[in-house]
Parts: sequence; C-alpha cells; structure tokens
Amino acid sequence: MGCTQSKDGIQPEVNSVGPATILDKQTAMEQNKTFHVKLTFLSKVPLFKRLPKHEHPGLAAAFELVQFEQGASIIRQGELGSEFFVIMSGTASVNRDLERVAMLRDGDYFGEHALLRDEPRAASIVAEAPLKAFKLTRENFVALKLTDKLQFVNRKAVGGGAQGAAKTKAPSPKTEEERRHIAEALRGNANLQSVVALDDDLIQQIIDIMLKECV
Repeated sequence: MGCTQSKDGIQPEVNSVGPATILDKQTAMEQNKTFHVKLTFLSKVPLFKRLPKHEHPGLAAAFELVQFEQGASIIRQGELGSEFFVIMSGTASVNRDLERVAMLRDGDYFGEHALLRDEPRAASIVAEAPLKAFKLTRENFVALKLTDKLQFVNRKAVGGGAQGAAKTKAPSPKTEEERRHIAEALRGNANLQSVVALDDDLIQQIIDIMLKECV
C-alpha cells in the first residue's frame, strides 16, 4: 500500500502532533498561569503600588514561586542574605535570639535589609504553616533598582540590623481617629516630606507599625 499523493505529485502535509509538542504547550500554559498569578498578587501588595504599572510585568517575571513545609527555616539569624521574600499564603514567625517577636502573613515581606545594607540576617523566619512565597534574588533586586524605587519600612526584627539592638515591640492598636491624626501629622511634617515621598500606602504602613508610649 503506497503513500497517497496529490494530483500534482506533491506529498500532502501531515498535521502530526507528538507527545513533545503537547508537553511544550502544557508547560507554556502552566508558565503563563503562574506569571498571571504572580502579576495579579504582586500588583496588590502595598509595597509595590509605588511602582509604575508598566514595571509590574518585569517585577512578576523576576520573582520565583517557592514553597515551604510547616516548621521549615526560611532564613536564619546571623547568616548573610541574598534573597528577598513576599508571602503569598501561610504564616511565618519572626524569631530573634530564640524568642518570637512577630508574625508574618499574606502580603508581608522580609529579607530586604540584608540586600539593602549587606548585613547579616537579624532574625530567623520559620514557616508556622505550609507557606507559599515569591522570592527575589539579589541580582534581580539590583537589576530592577528596587533600592531606589521602593520605600521599605524599617523593621530591625525582620531585616538586617545592628547586633544587640533593642527588642522589637508589637505595634499598638489604633482607633480610626488616631490614625487620621497621625496621617495628618505625617503629611504636615515638612522635614519628612523633604527626604521621602509620602503617599497614602506608605503612610498607612508607617501608622501600622507605630507604638504608643506613655510619658
């Protein structure tokens, strides 16, 4: 039984889709899905809302999705750091000198101080439940020029910091009236405005971590 030919003698093209082609398409679809998830999630994180929208795709492409089991050590106090993390789901504890000082949840980030200042990790981060996070390497952190584009809140218990620094206290709860007064004071601080661009997102981040002290 011979091969079928057209009238002009030309062998007709056979539309053959092999296992490799199907696998490539499945891989591409999974990559596109993962990219869309990263882009959607990161665009909602307050830290990245300062970035122009046209830079968000490059940011999403640079982050890698990683997963940790409950009890896994993500970073260790005293080690040199080369990665920055944003939690997508799950919870993690911040431990300093074997004492828990804070908890991190969806949308929280950690590890930035070791990249900003080349300092050892000032705290250990442990997954308290199965955790998914987006990881950014130092190389991509520098390439994206995030040091200049983002405003990181100073959290010595989480990022890099001087050894022997004071123990970090938990943020104080605040009423809506207190938050409004604090926001007005921050916006009216000319000295602060001269060194940092205060938008609503950054103001809310600052208010969230402020403490109330009785004097």
